[in-house]
Order: sequence, then C-alpha cells, then structure tokens
Amino acid sequence: MTTIATIGPKKYEFQDLVCLDFVLKTEEEKDINFLIEPHGGEDAAFTYKGNDGALKKFEVQVKGSEAPVTPKFVAECLLHFPEQRHENCLFERMIKDCNLCVVLVMSGRSTDKLLKYLPNGEWDLSPHKNNFTLKDAEALNLEFQSLIDGFGDTRLMKARKEHTQSIIENFNTKEVRDALQRLIIIDNESEKLVKENIHLSLRSKYHIPDDYFEEVIRKSTEYIKAAKESQEDVIAKISQYLKSVSSVSLRPSNYIQRGDEDNLKNLLTSEHSLLLSGKPRIGKSYTAMWIAASFQDQGYRVKRTDDIFEAFRFLEDPVNGPRLVVVDDPLGGSRLSNNPQQIWQEIKSKLSFVPSPQRKIIISQGQERLLEISGKSQLEDIRVAAKRWNDLSSYPNSFLEKFWKQSNEREQLPEQLYLTVLKSLKNGLTDIELGSLEYLVTEREKLHSTSDVDEIIRFARKSSSDLGKSLDDEGHKSTLVGLALTTSGLSPIHETELSYVLQNTVDKQYGYSKILGSSFGGPKDPEVQLFPDYSNDTELPEEYLKSLDKLEEKK
Repeated sequence: MTTIATIGPKKYEFQDLVCLDFVLKTEEEKDINFLIEPHGGEDAAFTYKGNDGALKKFEVQVKGSEAPVTPKFVAECLLHFPEQRHENCLFERMIKDCNLCVVLVMSGRSTDKLLKYLPNGEWDLSPHKNNFTLKDAEALNLEFQSLIDGFGDTRLMKARKEHTQSIIENFNTKEVRDALQRLIIIDNESEKLVKENIHLSLRSKYHIPDDYFEEVIRKSTEYIKAAKESQEDVIAKISQYLKSVSSVSLRPSNYIQRGDEDNLKNLLTSEHSLLLSGKPRIGKSYTAMWIAASFQDQGYRVKRTDDIFEAFRFLEDPVNGPRLVVVDDPLGGSRLSNNPQQIWQEIKSKLSFVPSPQRKIIISQGQERLLEISGKSQLEDIRVAAKRWNDLSSYPNSFLEKFWKQSNEREQLPEQLYLTVLKSLKNGLTDIELGSLEYLVTEREKLHSTSDVDEIIRFARKSSSDLGKSLDDEGHKSTLVGLALTTSGLSPIHETELSYVLQNTVDKQYGYSKILGSSFGGPKDPEVQLFPDYSNDTELPEEYLKSLDKLEEKK
C-alpha cells in the first residue's frame, strides 16, 4: 500500500495546530480527556461525557496533503493500523465501538462522492443526521478491495494484507452502514484556516490580543508536542497556561444596552477616538467599557486607566497589533484632579494625533469638570481637536424600565418598591440617573415600605456626603479612610498593603532621612538613620474583611 503521509516538520506543525483547535473547542466539555498520538491510536483522541451521561469518543486523523480527497483515499485512512501491528485498524475500532466518531481532517478538497460525509457548516461534535445506505457501505468495501494489491512484501505488510482480506470477506454491510454516520470528513483545511479558528477561540474565550497571538500559539503547541511524549492529558496544561495569559474582559456584567452603542462604535471606528460625557451617575464608564469590550473581542489589546499621560504612552508604544485605551475621568470626578490645565492641554494636543487606525481611545469625563476647565456653559459648546463630546444624559425610551426589571429579577426587590418605581418609569419618569437607580437597588432595605415615589427618588439621589455619612454610621469609616489614602481611581491595593495602613500605629515608620542634600564642605559625618522596623502583622482582621465585602456589595 502506498503511503499517504505528508512527510517532514510541516506535516507535524499542521497536525499540532489541528489538535490545538480541537482542544480549544472541547476544553469546556464535562470530564474531557485529550491525548496526542495515543499508543495504538491516531493523531489525537479525546473523550467527554455528553448531556445524556454517555461517554463520547473521538479519534482524529490529520492529512496535510492537498491532493483531492477521494473514496479510495478515505478507505486507505480507515485501514490505518497501529504501529508495527497488523490488526485493530481504525475501521475496526469504529465498527466495534458505537460511541466512537472518526474524524478525518484533510487539506485536500473532497470529491462529490464524499459530500454526505462533510458536516453542514461548523461541526458540532455530533454524528451525521442524514442517513447512509447499504450502497454507501458496499462502495467502501469495493475501495478496500482495490487496495489489496498495494501492500508491500515485508512480513508486517503481508500480515496486514491478510487481515484486510479478512475484513473484506466478513464485511457486514448493515453494520457498516450504521457506522458511517460516525465518519466525519473535514476537508479543505489549511494552516491559515486552522489558525483563524484558533484566533477566534483565543479572542472569545481568553481575550488574547492580536499582538500576542503567535506567542500563545507557539507556547500552546509546545504543550502539544510534550504530550506526545508523556502520553498525558493535554487539556489541563493548555487551559492553565491560557488562563495565566488571558486578559480580563472589560464587558460589564448585566449591562443593558442604551440603544445607541452601534452608532458610538461606528464613530470610534471611523474617527479612532470617542468622547463620552454627561451628568453624574448616568453610566458613562459602563458604556465606555461595553464599547471597548467589543473591540477587545476583535483582538485589540485594551487598557483602562484614569491617567491621560499613561493612556497616550500606551497608544504611542511602537509595537504591532491594535490597541485601545479607556480613560475614566482624567480631569477628576467629584472635583478637579491635580494639574487639570496640564491634563486638558495633553488631551487637546494629542487627541488629533492618535497614531493610526490601529490605535483608538475612549475618554469618559463628567460634564461638570469639562464645563469648569473649559469655561463654557454648555457641553455642546466644548470641542477638543474639532471633536464634540457625546452627551449620554438622555436615555432612550424604556432603557431605565428594562434596567429596573432586570434588577428585580436579579435581586428580588421589595414588591411595593419595585411596583412604585416601575409605574413611575412607565409613566414617563426619564430624568432619574442610572446610578441613582443602582444606589436604590443596593440600599433598598433602608427605605420604608410606605415611601412614595418622591421620597424614593430623593433617597436614590443622595449626595456623596450623605453616602459618606451613611457608610460611617454602618462602621466603614476606618476602611474608607484607608482606601482613600492608598487608592486612586483605577489603582487598587493588595490586602497586605491595606492591612499595614489600617493597623500600623507606631510613629516614625517611614523611611525618612534628615539628610536633604550634600555639599563639598567639611568632613562632618551625617547622622546615621536606621531603617524602620516595620510590623510583620499583615493579615487583615475579620472586621475589615467584612467591611470590604459589604462595600463591594454596594459598588
């Protein structure tokens, strides 16, 4: 029998990519086990439990030859024997095990006679739904017969020829017909197409940016190669690696679309920058993150910051691959940030020079700070590099109503509160902010069940000072002071560092020196400053952990 293998490193590179593609498609299946070139098997084999509890089995054979895929070619693949053996070929295993699907991945294009073996669209890991006939089974037996004279004269090949002759003579047409539903041919596959499939999986599941794609492929296929030698399940190692290099999606959970997101995305696509503003608590940051996440899904490396200088450095970094940065309130939130004029000048001077179509920026800034820094009285009068700010203050019809209904489904709001607010929203209450409704959801227990809609809205619109007093009354003052001292905007803090700030009460614990300068004068020895002896107690007490949990719930 003539060989149908594609020889050399290129064959194995393609085979490794196909295996990685299947790993990414199956890694979330229940009890998945994935072996590369298992002893006595094909190029890959994997099993998992289906929804019905039955064990699903698959053997994958990869052929990188671009020659047409004919019925004879398929018959030769099915008569592939384990190394140095003359029995239990792939065809026999498919016949014996009614739970086994045989998958032939081919670079060549199938002839018309094999069309019924091709999946209709993307293969969903299930057997064919169309029926095969006895004639289809008989046709396969004829192809087996045509291969008999192709075996060589070695002892092993003679034994294989004899065994194949036995398969032909004992061919059960009905049994083979039923088994053909589990023969899947995926044709016309190329390295480029397989890489595109892998790319889509890495984007959607792990948010791997385009500029890191080749490195992730290289490292993942190293695990594939290692699994050939170890004969160990490869899923765990690849999944663990991908999780370690994955990016966190910026897409906010439970986000309800306003209705104008597509227009904003199109604006960002065409102009490479998007300016969002409006009244406080309307959801500017959520909208910015939702739009950014859609570009993250396209392979953009995405960064979120409140530092405009850091943002432009990120965009100007001379590396390949698309990048997008989201800047939250660079001029400050409740009050102007330090050096607001310098920040404002940086925005005005750099915005029109966003490096390329592969670089995009979203700036979300409350309108109060914009009016303050620009000296304008209306948001619509403010222009930055000839670009206008998109005012998100007005919500499309039914947006707040949808948010309120979803909040009730998620949180089970008190019935009277839910119905009172819902009725007002249905009757045209549209000037309440999204953030106010969110506050109402988290603090609902503090409202009286008999509160009317005016009392409810006043409560929902509590100012930051009211909120601070309320949190103080609940015992969160120390935690909030510690967080205020150690965090800023999007800069978090580790629990160990927060523990030191909250608990360390010893004076002179900072590495401060009285030596403020030096001179070329006399040889006077400076006073020796001992390095502080810091406390080793870095565990946050239970009271602070509970406080952090409560504050997290109120976010």
